[in-house]
Formats: sequence, C-alpha cells, structure tokens
Amino acid sequence: MSQNLIAAIEIGSQQISAVIGRKEPDGAINIIAAEQEPSAKFVQRGRVFNPDLMTQCLHTLVSRLETTAHKAINQIYVGIGGLGLHTALNPVNRSYTESTKITQEIIDGILDANRTQSCPGYSIIDVLPLEYKLGTQCHTDPVGVMTTSVTGNFLNIFMPTASLDQLENSFQAAKLSIADVVVTPMHLANLLLTDAEKLSGCGFIDMGAQCTTIGIYEGKLLRYLAVLPLGGDNVTRDLSTVFSIEPEEAEELKRRYGQAFIEGTDSVPVQHESIHLKDGRSITYDELIETIEARMSEILQNVAHLIKTEAGYTADKLIGGLVVTGGASNMAGVDKGLIEYTHIRKIRFVKNAPVTVRHNKIQDFNIDGTYNSVLSIVDNVDAECCSDERKGPGIFDAPEQGPTPEEIAAEEARKKAAEEEARRKAEEEEARRARRAGGLKSFFKKVGASLDNIFSDPDDIDPEA
Repeated sequence: MSQNLIAAIEIGSQQISAVIGRKEPDGAINIIAAEQEPSAKFVQRGRVFNPDLMTQCLHTLVSRLETTAHKAINQIYVGIGGLGLHTALNPVNRSYTESTKITQEIIDGILDANRTQSCPGYSIIDVLPLEYKLGTQCHTDPVGVMTTSVTGNFLNIFMPTASLDQLENSFQAAKLSIADVVVTPMHLANLLLTDAEKLSGCGFIDMGAQCTTIGIYEGKLLRYLAVLPLGGDNVTRDLSTVFSIEPEEAEELKRRYGQAFIEGTDSVPVQHESIHLKDGRSITYDELIETIEARMSEILQNVAHLIKTEAGYTADKLIGGLVVTGGASNMAGVDKGLIEYTHIRKIRFVKNAPVTVRHNKIQDFNIDGTYNSVLSIVDNVDAECCSDERKGPGIFDAPEQGPTPEEIAAEEARKKAAEEEARRKAEEEEARRARRAGGLKSFFKKVGASLDNIFSDPDDIDPEA
C-alpha cells in the first residue's frame, strides 16, 4: 500500500540536507524525519570532490532518517546545483512539402533530436520545452495543428559530466538507488515564486555560501539559468586574509557588521569606534566595511551583468521584479546594491518557504531556511520512496537471519555422520594395507628360506639333522 512518502536529499556546499516526508492533500508538507550533515570537507561549490566522504555522509544521514521514521528508504531524490550548472537554448526545426498534421510522434522525434545537442564535458540533466512555432504562430501544445513547418524551442540544462559521475559513484558505493537527479534551483524557484511573478517576468536570485544562482522567468517558464561561483564565503575569506584572523572570527565580524552596499552621502561621516579583534589588535570600522563591500559589490555587479547582458533582460521586461533568497542575502544593503546595479526597484526577500510545514516536534526545523531546497523537492515529486521493509539491496540491510536450533542440530548430525563415515573408511583402508603387508612378509620369508637351502654349504649340514 502506497504511503506517498518521499525521500529527498540536497547536496549543498556547506551542508547536506535530507528528509522523509509527504505532500498532504491540502498542500502542506508533512515531514516525518529530517537530518543535516556538514559537507565542506567533500563538497565545493555544489560539486562532490571526495566520493568516499560523501558515501560516509550518506550512510549517516540515511541511517538516522530510517531510524527516526521507522521506514526503509528504497530510493531517494537527489537535488543538485552549483558550479557548472547552466542553460542553453536549442531550436529544432522540421519542414514539410505540404500541410501536415502535427502528431505526438513528430513531437517525440523533435524532443529526441534536441537531446543530441552536445556540450563538451557536460551532460543534459533536464529539458524544458518552451514553445513550438508553427508557421508564424506559437503554441505550447501543437499536437493536432496543421502546418508546413514546426520549430521546437528547448531550454536544455547542463551539468558537468564529471560532477554527475562523482555523485553517482558515491550513491552506488552506498548501495542507495537514485529515484531522479533534479535541478534544485528550479524546484526552489517553483516553491518561492508566485504565478504572477513568473507570468509577468522576474529574476530569481539564490545567494548561497559558495555560489549565487540566477534564474529568469517569463510567461511562467524558465528562460535562463546560470551559477556565479561567488558567495558569502568569499567575504569571509577576504576578511580572514586581510586582517590575518581565523575564519570563525571573520564569519562573526561579517554577520555582525556586514554591509553589502554603502550609499554615497554628502553629510558628515558617522564616527564609529574601533573594532577589537580576539588577538588584542584593533581595526577601524571603515576598513572592515570597505573589505566586505568590495566583495559584495563584485557579486552584485556580476548578478546584474548576467541578467542584463547574458540573459538580455532589463528592468522594463522584469515586471515581477527580483525575488532573493539564500543565507548571503541576509546581509544589510543587498537590496540597495541590487537596485544600484540592476535598476530594478521591486525586490522581495524570502527566508522561509511559503508553504505549510508540519513536523513531529523536530527542534528548530528550518528556522534559518536551510531546508527550503529539500522541501521544494518533496513539493514537486511524487514517486514512492519508502516502505516498511526494504525491497532491494540497500545501505542498511539487516544481516541475514541465522539458522534455527533445529537447523543447527541437523547440520551437526550431518557433520558427525560424515566424520564417522570418513573414520570407518580410513580404518578399513588401514586394515587392507596391514593384510597386504602381512601377506608379502610371509611370502618373502618363504622365498628366503628356500634360497638358504639352495645355497647352503654341505659341510655345514648337521648329520644328525
């Protein structure tokens, strides 16, 4: 009997998040179990670089999930993003000598042809059909339409092949079946954006620790997706390097004093007290802010460049504005910087997923929004992942049941009988060898006596004998 339980895991650069849950008929997400593990030692910018450590992490997470949920995970959805993830538009054309009715077979053939688009070192992990142009008209469902030409426009989503191989090797080593590999930013955008925003056109920005993801939506469809290899960790590293302090102290200073953008002013500058470091040194407030702002400005300017130059969208096309999420977006001044560089004034920040989440008293669940991505996966998929008993070989199969007492006794009796039979045969063989040896001894004794009589000296014969 189906329980509609989804197992999902999201590969993040700072932590791996995993849940078991279901989507209820009222749209709420019911979380049965949730776990997180730090991943900085084996994931960088969303890419697994140490499959062995990744496999160990999978063992830990899945064991905890199964123990908490009292369920077996037979397959799991895997959400990925990070460096190398990008989109490419690909048109596929078919022309006919006379008016032809478009059939599903024709559409399937166009879809298959689109899959042949190559990008050296990359694999297509998802395909988004945008629209089909039939003559001069555009359709999203062209089946049944008469035309002399059809052009399918597809947005192919690529991921480095090496990254996918490393990820799959980790799951194979863990003996964990992958239900599907999904593009986390797409699912997250579907969860956080409103239909009105996607229809009128909007930019989606996920500012993470090591990467910033930019997506453009228009007409409810994703039109562009790219990942910038810069995030909040770059600011932390800058502070650590410039002021020769530990990363932990740098992170604390960033969170406490961080300003992503400082507006120019003609007024008298505000005087700030010096900031005391843990080693006794002091730095000025202005030195700290200038270091933070320099890196954050670089990130925001690159975001603006991708939106305006690479994707080709200006403020007048993105009526829905910008929707911003991710830990790095919590820094003060991010909104001012985005307005300055993109000229888009409509900005909405989202910290927690706008969906009702029910859970069985999981402490501090998603208070910082770190489960948003994995929640978005549960919200968008539907294949059953769990059962009361494992249906196939998995990570944590219980050892096979030992033999019963009756089976043990029967095996011991069989071994004893085999030993007795072997002993009996050995004794019989030994007796045969003894009899054969005795017969030969008697024979040679007789032969020896006969020879003695033949070759004995006559003078030695006893006359009385």
